[in-house]
Amino acid sequence: GFIVMPSTIPGMRYAEVAPFVTDVNFGAMYAAVLTINKDSLAELPDEVQKVILEVGADFGRKADEAFAGARERAYGVLAGIEGAERIPFPESERAKWAAALPNIAQEWADAQDAAGLPGSEVLGEYLSALQAAGVTCQRDWGME
Repeated sequence: GFIVMPSTIPGMRYAEVAPFVTDVNFGAMYAAVLTINKDSLAELPDEVQKVILEVGADFGRKADEAFAGARERAYGVLAGIEGAERIPFPESERAKWAAALPNIAQEWADAQDAAGLPGSEVLGEYLSALQAAGVTCQRDWGME
């Protein structure tokens, strides 16, 4: 879900003065990645490439571990603050909000297709992977 809880950072106590948090649960995601240009990587010695790829994979696993459960940990901090309140966002309003958004996923795919890249294919594969993982999107972000 979507939540910004800076009170989970040591010394940050925003929830004490802004104690109402709306739990939108809109499916926000966080991606922490290390990247390197493919050509630049290929120019490096094989042993350096191997280390970069291993460290990159390890970083991904550690980032996943760090963010797993962050939402509920943040709400745990909120629960410990007197007068703080977690307010659920109504499902009907979330559906209206999602329906009102432009289909930026398809817009991205169309732009990639127009540039000769497989945008629609990538989007289709991504949406299929979400479905296979049991993720239900608030709306259909594929072809409309």
